[in-house]
Amino acid sequence: MRSNSYRCEPVDPVVSVVDPQAMADWLVIDAADPLIPMLGVTATSQAIEYLQLDLLARDRTLTYPRWPYEGTAGGPALSLPDAHLGHVVELPYAGLLSVSDVEVGGEASTDYEEVAGLPARLRFHGVPYSTAEPSLVVQYRAGFGERIEDVPEQIRAAALMLAAFLYEHRGQCDADEALIKSGAKSILLPFKAKVVSL
Repeated sequence: MRSNSYRCEPVDPVVSVVDPQAMADWLVIDAADPLIPMLGVTATSQAIEYLQLDLLARDRTLTYPRWPYEGTAGGPALSLPDAHLGHVVELPYAGLLSVSDVEVGGEASTDYEEVAGLPARLRFHGVPYSTAEPSLVVQYRAGFGERIEDVPEQIRAAALMLAAFLYEHRGQCDADEALIKSGAKSILLPFKAKVVSL
């Protein structure tokens, strides 16, 4: 039995990776068109959600109200003597840049190691039992980097294609359709975060 419900909330808003002038040139429109920045943010948000990765660096707070305890294979009921801690915690949307703060049961903790890869993870050592809620809070920074140039060119191109498609077909398509018909989905696919079994 496992309790793995969590909240992962960005601290910072989405910043567009779509170059406004490039989009204006693509569409042969005025770069001052107010739809350009709005659709740039929309396309960037769609890319983030599809990839399950932050693009430009953003701070996030991951909160587990209860730590994900796991029962033994010997029985379905979870009781403390048969329980053990799920020591590995996945950090959603990370391309991990840094971990700034970890609290276990309301107390600061450094008893963990960062596990590289996609998604990034934290592996804890000797985590004590605690009834405090929230059981685990991790503050971290995720993304490819601080500058737009840190985001791979293919991802930026896909966001531009998607934003341009949304501009040209505004009010005529849904988000999933736009991702496919713009060609953005096939460009983003190689970057999509792979789910790794813990």
